[in-house]
Amino acid sequence: MEYVQERITTLHDFSDPSPPMPDDVTVVVPLRVVDAPGEVVLRTFETLADNAPTRVIVPVRGDRDSVNRTAASLRTLYADIDVVWCNAPDVKQLLKDAGMPTDGGKGLDTWLALGIASEPDGTIVIHDGDNLAFNQDLVPRLAWGVDRGFPFAKGYYARIEENRLYGRLMRLLCRPLVEAVRRRSDDDLPEYLAAFRYPLAGEFAMDASIADRLEISPTWGLEIDVLCGAFELAGFSGSAQTDLGIHRHHHRDVQGEGGLGDMAAAVTRSLLLGLTDRGHQIEVECLQDRYLQTANEYIEQFAADAAFNGLEYDESNERAQVARYAESITAPLRDDRLTTFRKSGLCAECIWKAATVD
Repeated sequence: MEYVQERITTLHDFSDPSPPMPDDVTVVVPLRVVDAPGEVVLRTFETLADNAPTRVIVPVRGDRDSVNRTAASLRTLYADIDVVWCNAPDVKQLLKDAGMPTDGGKGLDTWLALGIASEPDGTIVIHDGDNLAFNQDLVPRLAWGVDRGFPFAKGYYARIEENRLYGRLMRLLCRPLVEAVRRRSDDDLPEYLAAFRYPLAGEFAMDASIADRLEISPTWGLEIDVLCGAFELAGFSGSAQTDLGIHRHHHRDVQGEGGLGDMAAAVTRSLLLGLTDRGHQIEVECLQDRYLQTANEYIEQFAADAAFNGLEYDESNERAQVARYAESITAPLRDDRLTTFRKSGLCAECIWKAATVD
């Protein structure tokens, strides 16, 4: 435990704080799987009901029957849930008419939900639905920072399971890649990204005035895109990070479709696009070399930390992952980020009506 404060305000867990739920909080929970929500997801919504937020928006995608089954399952636990069918035919038509992509994943779903949620004033909290350690303090802790006056707040936590370190994409790709850029840059964006202890956390909160002003990749890369937007809209003084303890999530393989390798490519693309926006000239080969050097320095540190805590640590496997992630550092061939909802010309109420399920 420590109490260090640096460029952004850090809200530590000194006393297992359980702040009251602020008024006017909308919670957005993107769901990756919509068919027959599992025990973890159902427990999350059962716990969320105890918080009694003003509104809960659940963006999902799938066929009509599976979305309806999901909505029915969730509403047995929490009746006041707005399920947004993100790939509903009418939604896709509205996106097409606006010149927006009609296919995507978590990024597009969250972008649509944020557009809907930004209409009233208040605080918007976004969190994943597959957190095995979800508890009733998570949403109030995130919302508290915004209620306190920070327009943007990000959660951070430890990923320790099965007597070993997880959070591999954050530890082995995101942190060392940001650090490799920061060491050679005088720009504040890499400094801002480096200030967050878990930049890839899917748990964050923001003032509603920010929500429809973010450019977000339609697939992965969402978390980095949000941070790049928060840097412009909130900055160091308007940002906070909140200690959420220890989290446990489902793990992905490195290889294969939808694995960490694919996610690494999306995270890297979002980071490089954000840097390009700031005028950075990216020399890919040089950045790959600096990343490899920095990541291997981090591995030495993680190995020492794991040994100190008696955790298992497979150093050769970690280095193999770093080599795999280095391959994802390539110049972005295109900018696939969604324009801000505010600039898209879309009507939040129209999207909501088109996405409503029975």
